[in-house]
Amino acid sequence: MDKETNRNLNLFDVMVLFARWIGKMCNRLWLLLGQAARLCYRQWWIALLGIIIGLAWGLYKSRPSHQYYKAEAMAIINGPSPLMIRQALQAAMIPTSPQVSKTHTLATTLGIPDSVAASVRSITCYDVIDCLNDGVPDYIDYSGAASKSDTLNVLSDKYVQLRIMTYRPELLPVVEDALLRYVNSRPAVVDNYLHYCRSAEELYQSVSHQIVYLDSLSRRLYVEEPVERTINLEYNKVVVGDGVRMVSPDLTRERMQLSEAMTLSSNLQAPVVLVDRFSVYNKPVNSRAKTCLPRVLLCFVIALFVAALWERRKEILNFLRTR
Repeated sequence: MDKETNRNLNLFDVMVLFARWIGKMCNRLWLLLGQAARLCYRQWWIALLGIIIGLAWGLYKSRPSHQYYKAEAMAIINGPSPLMIRQALQAAMIPTSPQVSKTHTLATTLGIPDSVAASVRSITCYDVIDCLNDGVPDYIDYSGAASKSDTLNVLSDKYVQLRIMTYRPELLPVVEDALLRYVNSRPAVVDNYLHYCRSAEELYQSVSHQIVYLDSLSRRLYVEEPVERTINLEYNKVVVGDGVRMVSPDLTRERMQLSEAMTLSSNLQAPVVLVDRFSVYNKPVNSRAKTCLPRVLLCFVIALFVAALWERRKEILNFLRTR
């Protein structure tokens, strides 16, 4: 029984083993860094050459003509689904590489000049998360990790987030207008939009008729045929007439629905309407610091590897010469 108990490791033993393993890894890493520092000191000219090459590479990739900026805008969808809008955008961005074919380019798809199309790096569409499913956009799912089966934080069917990567922000209004014109002219998008407009108009007419009916009912109850008001006690509360309790809440509710219907109708300008124009971030996505740092580190590691080979060049040559 004692042997079986000794064979089993408890949580404390596992933590001790894990701590020892972390210590060994840190020790080996420290020794590796020390050897790299010695190698860099002995072959400093190779390490310096690698740093210079990485810095030149980063500066070349981050020169002003190759810096691109991020612009985003939220769009309201009237009728089509977010998947349909995303498919339309994907069809528009088939030619994101400079020339996929001579007849099908971004310029011909959106109807913009070639110089404007060349300034567009990418166009993407992201889902908007609606917490509590109350119709208010809460945050944007940039990672695409939102669950479609979540009943609390649901994917909004009224909003999408659009992002354009551009090399020339001053040409963004031209791309924005062309993109909206292209998406709003798709046949499937237009069909869903027209059906949505008819539904919204029917809702508006229905609520308007209901309000007219409630107004006439209120006039008949309180002006034309006033009821006799009686005061009685019910559950220690004073109740004055039943007509006020019946009509007033209904009229208030219908007026709120009419306000929502009027707001909905005011947004029905097109299948996809931007909440505001695209806002451009001031700093470029590929700034010089973000571009140069990883390239300098990569070239420095390659330079250390080349320096190690250079120190052992005689051994490598002797190995290659042996039969």
